[in-house]
Amino acid sequence: SGLALWPLTGRYPIVFSRHGSEVSHLAFAHGGEWLATSSAEGTARLWPLDGDPPPYGRILRGTGAYQTGLAASTDGRSLLVGSKNGSWLLPVDGEPPRKLAGFKGQTGQAAFSPEGRFAAQIGGRTESSERVIRVWDTSTWSDVVELEFDAGEKPCLDCLQFTDGSGLLAATDSGLFLWDLETGDRELLWEGPFGGSFANSADGRRVVLIEREDGNTEAGHAVLLDVGSHTAKTLYNFGDKIIGVAMDPEGTFLATGSLDGELSVGLLTDGKPHLLLGHEASVSRVAIDPRNRWIASGSGDSTIRLWPIPDLSKPPLHTLPHDELIAKLKTLTNLRVVRDEDSVSGWKLTHDPFPGWETVPSW
Repeated sequence: SGLALWPLTGRYPIVFSRHGSEVSHLAFAHGGEWLATSSAEGTARLWPLDGDPPPYGRILRGTGAYQTGLAASTDGRSLLVGSKNGSWLLPVDGEPPRKLAGFKGQTGQAAFSPEGRFAAQIGGRTESSERVIRVWDTSTWSDVVELEFDAGEKPCLDCLQFTDGSGLLAATDSGLFLWDLETGDRELLWEGPFGGSFANSADGRRVVLIEREDGNTEAGHAVLLDVGSHTAKTLYNFGDKIIGVAMDPEGTFLATGSLDGELSVGLLTDGKPHLLLGHEASVSRVAIDPRNRWIASGSGDSTIRLWPIPDLSKPPLHTLPHDELIAKLKTLTNLRVVRDEDSVSGWKLTHDPFPGWETVPSW
Protein backbone atom coordinates (compact mmCIF):
# COMPACT_ATOMS: atom_id res chain seq x y z
CA SER A 1 0.00 0.00 0.00
CA GLY A 2 3.00 2.30 -0.08
CA LEU A 3 6.72 2.69 0.34
CA ALA A 4 8.72 4.26 3.16
CA LEU A 5 12.41 5.01 2.92
CA TRP A 6 14.41 5.14 6.15
CA PRO A 7 17.89 6.70 6.36
CA LEU A 8 20.33 3.85 6.84
CA THR A 9 22.50 5.98 9.09
CA GLY A 10 19.64 6.71 11.46
CA ARG A 11 19.65 5.29 15.00
CA TYR A 12 16.41 4.20 16.55
CA PRO A 13 15.40 2.89 19.99
CA ILE A 14 15.82 -0.81 20.72
CA VAL A 15 12.91 -2.42 22.53
CA PHE A 16 13.41 -5.29 24.96
CA SER A 17 10.13 -6.85 26.07
CA ARG A 18 11.08 -10.09 27.76
CA HIS A 19 9.95 -9.31 31.31
CA GLY A 20 6.51 -10.57 32.26
CA SER A 21 5.57 -7.63 34.49
CA GLU A 22 6.45 -4.04 35.34
CA VAL A 23 10.14 -3.16 35.18
CA SER A 24 11.26 -2.32 38.72
CA HIS A 25 14.94 -1.28 38.35
CA LEU A 26 17.73 -0.60 35.84
CA ALA A 27 21.51 -0.57 36.30
CA PHE A 28 24.31 -0.12 33.75
CA ALA A 29 27.69 -1.77 34.26
CA HIS A 30 30.25 0.85 35.29
CA GLY A 31 32.09 0.29 32.02
CA GLY A 32 28.88 0.23 29.97
CA GLU A 33 29.31 -3.42 28.86
CA TRP A 34 25.78 -4.46 29.84
CA LEU A 35 22.46 -3.33 31.25
CA ALA A 36 20.86 -5.17 34.16
CA THR A 37 17.11 -5.07 34.72
CA SER A 38 14.73 -6.45 37.32
CA SER A 39 10.98 -6.75 37.44
CA ALA A 40 8.06 -7.26 39.77
CA GLU A 41 8.03 -10.96 38.85
CA GLY A 42 11.28 -11.45 40.78
CA THR A 43 13.69 -12.02 37.89
CA ALA A 44 16.84 -10.18 36.86
CA ARG A 45 18.19 -10.05 33.31
CA LEU A 46 21.50 -9.06 31.81
CA TRP A 47 21.50 -7.38 28.38
CA PRO A 48 24.91 -7.17 26.58
CA LEU A 49 25.49 -3.80 24.90
CA ASP A 50 27.93 -4.97 22.24
CA GLY A 51 26.82 -4.52 18.65
CA ASP A 52 24.11 -2.38 17.11
CA PRO A 53 21.55 -3.60 17.86
CA PRO A 54 22.77 -5.45 20.96
CA PRO A 55 21.78 -9.13 21.34
CA TYR A 56 18.98 -10.29 23.62
CA GLY A 57 19.78 -10.73 27.27
CA ARG A 58 19.69 -13.71 29.57
CA ILE A 59 18.02 -14.48 32.86
CA LEU A 60 20.19 -14.49 35.97
CA ARG A 61 19.35 -16.76 38.85
CA GLY A 62 16.71 -14.77 40.69
CA THR A 63 15.93 -14.45 44.35
CA GLY A 64 12.32 -15.52 43.81
CA ALA A 65 11.02 -12.39 45.52
CA TYR A 66 9.86 -8.99 44.31
CA GLN A 67 13.00 -6.92 43.76
CA THR A 68 13.09 -3.48 45.36
CA GLY A 69 16.64 -2.39 44.53
CA LEU A 70 19.42 -3.02 42.00
CA ALA A 71 23.04 -1.83 41.74
CA ALA A 72 26.00 -2.99 39.64
CA SER A 73 29.34 -3.60 41.32
CA THR A 74 32.24 -1.48 40.13
CA ASP A 75 34.15 -4.53 38.86
CA GLY A 76 31.12 -5.71 36.85
CA ARG A 77 31.00 -9.14 38.49
CA SER A 78 27.84 -8.92 40.55
CA LEU A 79 24.58 -7.15 41.32
CA LEU A 80 23.40 -6.10 44.75
CA VAL A 81 19.66 -6.73 44.85
CA GLY A 82 17.06 -5.57 47.33
CA SER A 83 13.98 -7.68 48.01
CA LYS A 84 11.18 -8.34 50.45
CA ASN A 85 13.39 -10.81 52.31
CA GLY A 86 16.71 -9.04 52.69
CA SER A 87 19.81 -8.28 50.61
CA TRP A 88 21.19 -10.53 47.89
CA LEU A 89 24.44 -10.62 45.97
CA LEU A 90 23.78 -11.90 42.46
CA PRO A 91 26.84 -12.98 40.39
CA VAL A 92 26.54 -12.12 36.70
CA ASP A 93 28.29 -15.35 35.66
CA GLY A 94 25.22 -17.39 36.55
CA GLU A 95 26.33 -18.68 39.94
CA PRO A 96 23.65 -18.97 42.66
CA PRO A 97 22.74 -15.78 44.56
CA ARG A 98 24.13 -15.22 48.04
CA LYS A 99 22.02 -13.76 50.83
CA LEU A 100 23.89 -11.17 52.87
CA ALA A 101 23.67 -11.00 56.65
CA GLY A 102 22.11 -7.97 58.30
CA PHE A 103 18.60 -7.53 56.96
CA LYS A 104 15.69 -9.93 57.39
CA GLY A 105 12.84 -7.73 56.17
CA GLN A 106 12.35 -5.62 53.07
CA THR A 107 15.35 -3.75 51.68
CA GLY A 108 15.43 -1.01 49.10
CA GLN A 109 17.85 0.63 46.71
CA ALA A 110 21.51 -0.40 46.75
CA ALA A 111 24.65 1.47 45.71
CA PHE A 112 28.37 0.89 45.22
CA SER A 113 31.02 3.51 45.94
CA PRO A 114 32.86 4.79 42.83
CA GLU A 115 36.09 2.94 43.65
CA GLY A 116 34.17 -0.24 44.56
CA ARG A 117 35.38 -0.49 48.14
CA PHE A 118 31.96 -0.09 49.77
CA ALA A 119 28.37 -1.10 49.08
CA ALA A 120 25.28 0.21 50.85
CA GLN A 121 21.59 -0.59 51.11
CA ILE A 122 18.54 0.86 52.85
CA GLY A 123 16.31 -1.25 55.06
CA GLY A 124 13.43 -0.91 57.44
CA ARG A 125 10.50 0.29 55.41
CA THR A 126 8.41 -2.45 56.99
CA GLU A 127 10.59 -3.38 59.99
CA SER A 128 11.20 -0.37 62.24
CA SER A 129 14.12 -2.16 63.93
CA GLU A 130 15.96 -2.29 60.56
CA ARG A 131 15.63 1.40 59.67
CA VAL A 132 19.30 1.88 58.89
CA ILE A 133 21.61 2.26 55.94
CA ARG A 134 23.98 -0.68 56.11
CA VAL A 135 27.43 -0.17 54.57
CA TRP A 136 29.58 -3.20 53.73
CA ASP A 137 33.24 -3.66 52.89
CA THR A 138 33.03 -5.45 49.53
CA SER A 139 36.28 -7.37 50.11
CA THR A 140 34.75 -9.28 53.04
CA TRP A 141 31.06 -8.28 52.91
CA SER A 142 31.22 -7.51 56.60
CA ASP A 143 29.57 -4.45 58.12
CA VAL A 144 31.54 -1.23 58.17
CA VAL A 145 28.92 1.08 59.65
CA GLU A 146 25.17 1.43 60.25
CA LEU A 147 23.71 4.87 59.61
CA GLU A 148 20.59 5.22 61.75
CA PHE A 149 17.52 7.27 60.95
CA ASP A 150 15.81 9.44 63.55
CA ALA A 151 12.94 7.96 65.53
CA GLY A 152 9.76 7.96 63.49
CA GLU A 153 11.50 8.66 60.17
CA LYS A 154 10.62 6.37 57.28
CA PRO A 155 13.38 5.89 54.70
CA CYS A 156 12.66 6.27 51.00
CA LEU A 157 13.58 2.88 49.57
CA ASP A 158 14.41 4.18 46.09
CA CYS A 159 16.87 6.85 47.19
CA LEU A 160 20.53 5.96 47.76
CA GLN A 161 23.66 7.08 45.91
CA PHE A 162 27.35 7.48 46.76
CA THR A 163 29.31 10.60 45.84
CA ASP A 164 32.98 10.66 44.78
CA GLY A 165 34.13 11.47 48.31
CA SER A 166 33.00 9.89 51.57
CA GLY A 167 29.41 11.04 51.10
CA LEU A 168 26.22 9.04 50.76
CA LEU A 169 22.97 10.62 49.59
CA ALA A 170 19.75 9.18 51.00
CA ALA A 171 16.21 10.37 51.60
CA THR A 172 13.49 9.91 54.18
CA ASP A 173 9.91 11.09 54.30
CA SER A 174 11.21 14.34 55.82
CA GLY A 175 13.85 15.28 53.24
CA LEU A 176 17.09 14.56 51.40
CA PHE A 177 20.29 14.08 53.44
CA LEU A 178 24.01 13.86 52.76
CA TRP A 179 25.68 11.39 55.15
CA ASP A 180 29.36 11.44 56.04
CA LEU A 181 30.57 7.82 56.25
CA GLU A 182 33.58 8.74 58.37
CA THR A 183 31.68 10.56 61.12
CA GLY A 184 28.14 9.23 60.71
CA ASP A 185 26.81 12.81 60.67
CA ARG A 186 24.31 14.00 58.12
CA GLU A 187 23.39 17.32 56.50
CA LEU A 188 19.85 18.20 55.41
CA LEU A 189 19.93 19.27 51.75
CA TRP A 190 16.21 19.45 51.08
CA GLU A 191 13.47 19.69 53.66
CA GLY A 192 9.94 18.52 53.04
CA PRO A 193 7.94 15.44 52.02
CA PHE A 194 10.04 13.27 49.75
CA GLY A 195 9.06 10.45 47.45
CA GLY A 196 10.37 8.79 44.34
CA SER A 197 13.93 8.76 43.10
CA PHE A 198 16.67 11.37 42.74
CA ALA A 199 19.80 11.69 40.60
CA ASN A 200 23.17 13.25 41.27
CA SER A 201 26.43 14.12 39.56
CA ALA A 202 29.38 11.91 40.46
CA ASP A 203 30.91 14.55 42.73
CA GLY A 204 27.60 15.06 44.54
CA ARG A 205 27.55 18.81 43.91
CA ARG A 206 24.42 18.64 41.76
CA VAL A 207 21.28 16.73 42.72
CA VAL A 208 17.95 16.56 40.91
CA LEU A 209 14.90 15.44 42.88
CA ILE A 210 11.18 15.37 42.25
CA GLU A 211 9.11 18.02 44.01
CA ARG A 212 5.51 16.91 44.26
CA GLU A 213 2.57 19.24 44.51
CA ASP A 214 0.35 19.15 47.58
CA GLY A 215 -1.90 16.12 47.39
CA ASN A 216 -0.06 14.62 44.40
CA THR A 217 1.71 11.47 45.54
CA GLU A 218 2.60 10.25 42.03
CA ALA A 219 4.41 12.92 40.02
CA GLY A 220 5.90 16.41 40.13
CA HIS A 221 8.51 18.87 38.84
CA ALA A 222 12.26 18.33 38.68
CA VAL A 223 14.26 20.50 41.09
CA LEU A 224 18.01 21.09 40.66
CA LEU A 225 19.95 21.50 43.92
CA ASP A 226 23.39 23.09 43.97
CA VAL A 227 24.86 21.53 47.11
CA GLY A 228 27.77 23.98 47.33
CA SER A 229 25.69 27.17 47.18
CA HIS A 230 22.59 25.67 48.86
CA THR A 231 20.35 26.96 46.06
CA ALA A 232 17.45 25.25 44.30
CA LYS A 233 15.96 25.78 40.85
CA THR A 234 12.78 24.21 39.51
CA LEU A 235 13.20 22.84 35.97
CA TYR A 236 9.73 23.65 34.66
CA ASN A 237 10.74 22.83 31.07
CA PHE A 238 10.74 19.10 31.90
CA GLY A 239 7.04 19.15 32.84
CA ASP A 240 5.08 18.38 36.00
CA LYS A 241 4.43 14.65 35.56
CA ILE A 242 7.91 13.35 36.38
CA ILE A 243 8.25 10.08 38.30
CA GLY A 244 11.82 9.00 37.39
CA VAL A 245 15.13 10.86 36.88
CA ALA A 246 18.72 10.17 35.83
CA MET A 247 21.74 12.45 35.42
CA ASP A 248 25.03 11.98 33.59
CA PRO A 249 28.12 11.71 35.85
CA GLU A 250 29.35 15.21 34.92
CA GLY A 251 26.01 16.75 35.86
CA THR A 252 25.40 18.40 32.48
CA PHE A 253 22.15 16.81 31.28
CA LEU A 254 19.07 15.11 32.65
CA ALA A 255 16.70 12.36 31.54
CA THR A 256 13.23 12.14 33.08
CA GLY A 257 10.42 9.59 32.85
CA SER A 258 6.83 10.72 33.16
CA LEU A 259 3.47 9.47 34.27
CA ASP A 260 2.14 9.67 30.69
CA GLY A 261 4.96 7.56 29.19
CA GLU A 262 7.17 10.34 27.80
CA LEU A 263 10.95 10.39 28.21
CA SER A 264 12.55 13.86 28.17
CA VAL A 265 16.28 14.47 27.68
CA GLY A 266 17.92 17.86 27.89
CA LEU A 267 20.61 20.10 29.31
CA LEU A 268 20.17 21.56 32.79
CA THR A 269 19.11 24.89 31.34
CA ASP A 270 15.82 26.57 30.49
CA GLY A 271 15.72 25.14 26.96
CA LYS A 272 13.18 22.60 25.78
CA PRO A 273 14.27 18.96 26.20
CA HIS A 274 14.13 16.33 23.48
CA LEU A 275 11.09 14.04 23.64
CA LEU A 276 11.46 10.27 23.22
CA LEU A 277 8.09 8.62 22.64
CA GLY A 278 7.08 4.98 22.45
CA HIS A 279 6.23 3.58 25.89
CA GLU A 280 2.58 2.70 26.42
CA ALA A 281 2.58 3.21 30.21
CA SER A 282 4.32 5.37 32.80
CA VAL A 283 8.14 5.50 32.85
CA SER A 284 9.41 5.32 36.43
CA ARG A 285 12.92 3.95 35.78
CA VAL A 286 15.60 5.83 33.85
CA ALA A 287 19.37 5.22 33.62
CA ILE A 288 22.19 6.78 31.58
CA ASP A 289 24.98 4.70 30.08
CA PRO A 290 28.32 5.66 31.72
CA ARG A 291 29.78 6.01 28.21
CA ASN A 292 26.99 8.40 27.18
CA ARG A 293 25.75 6.21 24.31
CA TRP A 294 22.36 5.09 25.59
CA ILE A 295 19.50 6.04 27.85
CA ALA A 296 17.59 3.08 29.30
CA SER A 297 13.98 3.38 30.37
CA GLY A 298 11.75 0.89 32.17
CA SER A 299 7.98 1.12 32.07
CA GLY A 300 4.76 -0.29 33.40
CA ASP A 301 4.22 -1.72 29.91
CA SER A 302 6.82 -4.41 30.81
CA THR A 303 9.34 -3.20 28.24
CA ILE A 304 12.85 -1.80 28.49
CA ARG A 305 13.92 0.65 25.80
CA LEU A 306 17.45 1.67 24.85
CA TRP A 307 17.46 5.14 23.29
CA PRO A 308 20.47 6.67 21.51
CA ILE A 309 21.29 9.89 23.35
CA PRO A 310 20.17 12.73 21.06
CA ASP A 311 22.46 15.53 19.94
CA LEU A 312 21.81 17.98 22.76
CA SER A 313 23.63 20.77 20.92
CA LYS A 314 20.74 20.93 18.42
CA PRO A 315 17.15 22.00 19.10
CA PRO A 316 14.57 19.24 19.59
CA LEU A 317 12.59 18.31 16.48
CA HIS A 318 9.26 19.42 17.95
CA THR A 319 10.57 22.96 18.63
CA LEU A 320 11.60 23.75 15.04
CA PRO A 321 9.70 26.50 13.18
CA HIS A 322 7.03 25.13 10.84
CA ASP A 323 8.91 25.51 7.56
CA GLU A 324 12.12 24.12 9.05
CA LEU A 325 10.23 21.19 10.58
CA ILE A 326 8.56 20.32 7.27
CA ALA A 327 11.90 20.52 5.45
CA LYS A 328 13.41 18.21 8.06
CA LEU A 329 10.60 15.69 7.74
CA LYS A 330 10.91 15.71 3.95
CA THR A 331 14.48 14.49 4.30
CA LEU A 332 13.27 11.44 6.22
CA THR A 333 10.48 10.06 4.00
CA ASN A 334 8.92 10.24 0.54
CA LEU A 335 5.40 9.62 1.87
CA ARG A 336 3.03 12.58 1.67
CA VAL A 337 -0.47 13.22 2.95
CA VAL A 338 -2.30 15.39 0.40
CA ARG A 339 -5.83 16.67 0.01
CA ASP A 340 -8.19 14.49 -2.06
CA GLU A 341 -11.82 15.61 -2.50
CA ASP A 342 -12.81 12.09 -3.63
CA SER A 343 -11.55 10.50 -0.40
CA VAL A 344 -13.94 9.89 2.50
CA SER A 345 -11.53 11.62 4.88
CA GLY A 346 -10.62 14.38 2.44
CA TRP A 347 -6.99 13.21 2.36
CA LYS A 348 -4.92 10.52 0.70
CA LEU A 349 -1.45 9.06 1.08
CA THR A 350 0.90 9.32 -1.87
CA HIS A 351 4.53 8.52 -2.47
CA ASP A 352 5.93 11.32 -4.57
CA PRO A 353 9.37 11.01 -6.16
CA PHE A 354 11.92 10.74 -3.37
CA PRO A 355 13.38 14.25 -2.82
CA GLY A 356 16.70 12.93 -1.50
CA TRP A 357 18.55 13.56 1.69
CA GLU A 358 19.75 17.06 2.35
CA THR A 359 23.06 15.51 3.33
CA VAL A 360 23.73 12.50 1.13
CA PRO A 361 24.78 9.53 3.28
CA SER A 362 27.84 7.50 2.37
CA TRP A 363 28.18 3.74 2.71
